[in-house]
Amino acid sequence: MTEGVQIHDFDFNKLMEFVAKAKGDVFLKTTEGDVLNLKSRLTQLMVLSGAKLIVVPAAFNMTTGPAHWELLFRQRAVDGQCYTVGTSPARDTAAGYVAWGHSIVCDPWGTVVRQCDETPQVVVTTLDMARVDAIRQQLPILSARRTDVYELRKR
Repeated sequence: MTEGVQIHDFDFNKLMEFVAKAKGDVFLKTTEGDVLNLKSRLTQLMVLSGAKLIVVPAAFNMTTGPAHWELLFRQRAVDGQCYTVGTSPARDTAAGYVAWGHSIVCDPWGTVVRQCDETPQVVVTTLDMARVDAIRQQLPILSARRTDVYELRKR
């Protein structure tokens, strides 16, 4: 990892979030818990820096998981016209923190390519990275930005 930035203290079960920039096209967001900070502006910064894949290890709980897990990953994939991958621990109802599970892979069009259920699983998913460029050409969201009207920049 070449860069790490603490986004905020998330005092729910003493969880912390970090964003790390890996070399190349992959940005890795690591966390020890719930990722409610998967924001569109953060995704855009990653994409404008060259990301075609955003990987988010996370553990949404039994309230936020059913309501937001798939929605957030699909929307960030569309916002960034990139692949998003959410990895989650399997659900353990005997644990102090019960995760929703449902690891997910979404393509740049927002289609769910693969989604697990709440049980322990190991899956392999092949990503067509040329699809990112093709979608960005078909729908030029990133290149049609109005930088004369607004600016998105990293501090």
